[in-house]
Amino acid sequence: MLSCSVEERPLTLGPIEFGGEDVDAVYNHLARFLREVPAIVVSPTRSGDLLVDPREVSEQIGPNATVYFTRDCSAMQAFNDRLEPNDLQCYGDALRVYAGHPHFDILGDGANHRFFPPSTLGDEEGRASCLEILRRALAQDVHAWETSVRIEDIKRRNRESSRERAFKRRAEEIQDLALDQVAEMLDAADEAANAAGEERDVALDERDDSAEHRRRAFIEGRG
Repeated sequence: MLSCSVEERPLTLGPIEFGGEDVDAVYNHLARFLREVPAIVVSPTRSGDLLVDPREVSEQIGPNATVYFTRDCSAMQAFNDRLEPNDLQCYGDALRVYAGHPHFDILGDGANHRFFPPSTLGDEEGRASCLEILRRALAQDVHAWETSVRIEDIKRRNRESSRERAFKRRAEEIQDLALDQVAEMLDAADEAANAAGEERDVALDERDDSAEHRRRAFIEGRG
C-alpha cells in the first residue's frame, strides 16, 4: 500500500487528535528545529469543547500545516507543562501556530509562534477572522479568486495611470518653461552687462579725448 510522509510523519489532510500518552511525541515534533511545516494546536475548554473546529482548519490550509487537537483537558495540561519553560503554552479555549524551524530554547522565541486567545475566538466573526489569517499566512491564499482583480480595478488603475502621466507631462512642461525663462533672464543680463561695458568704454574714450584736447590747448597757449 502506497503511503506518504512529511518530516518522518504520515501525511494526513485531517487534524490529529492526541491524548495524554501522545504528549511527548507531539512536543518532540513541535520542538524539532528541522521541522519546516508549521503546526497548529487547538486546545479545549474546561468542558472539553473546542471553539475552533480542527477539521475546518485542516480544510482551509490543506497540507500546509499539521493540525493537532485534544478534548482531554489533562492531556492539554501535560502538553502546556512541557512548554511552560519556553513560554509557548496554548491555554484552554485557544489556538496557537508553531512556526517552522523553532528555537524553543531561545528566550523570546514565543513571539514567532502566533497565539490566538479565547477572546478572539468566542464568536463567529472572530473564528472566521482567525481562519482567514491562517489561510492567507499558511496556505498562501489558495482562494486567490476571492480577491482577484476586477474590471473596475483595472479601469481605476488606468485612470490613475493616466492622471500620473498627465501630471508628469505638465511638470516637465513647467520645468522646461522655467528653464526657458531662466535662460532668457541670463541672456538679458548678459546683454545689459555688454551694453554697460560699451557705455563705460565710450565714456573712457571721451574722457581721454577731453584730456588730450586740454593738454594740447595748454601747450598751444604757452607757445
